[in-house]
Amino acid sequence: MSADISTAGLQTTETLYSCTSAYSVLEIMGEGCFGKVAKCVKESTKEMVAVKILKNIPGLIQDVDKEEAMLEAISTLNPDKTYLVKFYERFRYMGQTCLVFEMLDINLYTMIEELGTSLYVHDIRPIAHQLLVALDALRGLGIIHSDIKPDNVMVANRKDQNVRAKLIDFGVAKKTRDVKPGLKIQPRGYRAPEVALGLPFNESIDMWGVGCILAYLYLGDHLFSYNCEYQMMSSMVKVLGMPDDELLRSGMYTRTFFTQEGAGDGSSWRLLTPEEFKDINGTDVKERVTDWELPSSLDDLVHDDFFKPHDQIEAAALDMMSTMEYAWLENPVKFEKSHGINNTLDIDIVPKFDSKEEETYILIVEGFEPLIDVLNQCYFISILYE
Repeated sequence: MSADISTAGLQTTETLYSCTSAYSVLEIMGEGCFGKVAKCVKESTKEMVAVKILKNIPGLIQDVDKEEAMLEAISTLNPDKTYLVKFYERFRYMGQTCLVFEMLDINLYTMIEELGTSLYVHDIRPIAHQLLVALDALRGLGIIHSDIKPDNVMVANRKDQNVRAKLIDFGVAKKTRDVKPGLKIQPRGYRAPEVALGLPFNESIDMWGVGCILAYLYLGDHLFSYNCEYQMMSSMVKVLGMPDDELLRSGMYTRTFFTQEGAGDGSSWRLLTPEEFKDINGTDVKERVTDWELPSSLDDLVHDDFFKPHDQIEAAALDMMSTMEYAWLENPVKFEKSHGINNTLDIDIVPKFDSKEEETYILIVEGFEPLIDVLNQCYFISILYE
């Protein structure tokens, strides 16, 4: 048998041994640049688990140490109540580092791909609730996930009537106290404006990622371009408008995307053209990959003449839709409010009655100044009780 299970090719007949447990490999569920994920059964309990088997890449062990520290931190919480993946143990087997997690079913990206369509509002609502509870739990620990995207949210069992989603992959998570302006994190398409511009940031950037996920579930496509930084910023500007001048003046990476014209009080900012972006950054602008045209505002997403994801969807649900402004919760999540450019969330419940039959609760979310300057309005998190 090879001394390196990564290069030898992990077999479904193998058993992985830690100091306390043995895990029989049932199948290889996936493989990436950092290693493999195997579906295993824990022999002592017959429990199904997912084992992440990492390649021997120089410098990777240090990254694994950081990931394990984050996993140990979140393990102090109840993973089922906070909707964070359950971590069991780390061990070495035949020269490979292995991380053991609870077995989950499918990530949101693959689920939408397999469905071939977007989700109804009543299917999105519990996912939104669970992700926001997860963010609240991470914020309590002073942790920024920083890699929130559909691939990193998994559903425990897609066949269950009550959907249970969990946030996974803490490989690039960071302590809030350790982050500095200019740190390049978050995947394209799910990157908050303050990160893209090189502004101060905090846990709020994870909220942006969740908003983008909810839009993805509703649209069946990425709201902001994910294959090109320029297209990502261009789509943000088209949908949300130009960032505030003060933010552009302060951003470390502003001139990656924008240019200032004129001088003094008469100066103004504009988005670079694709040609200017290539000349300045030495990077080609890729075509936007999508089958639909960007809306000119978030409000356009709620109008039938722009986009109608489901012919049967309720008009009331459509009225609530602007995913960067709305998410659906069964219960409110309370965040504290701070002041200055780094703002967390402050949520207040405000009842609104559109008709005798329908009761809608609007949770007005204040704070988020860096994003509000971009959005030019507050976020709203709404709940529709049927």
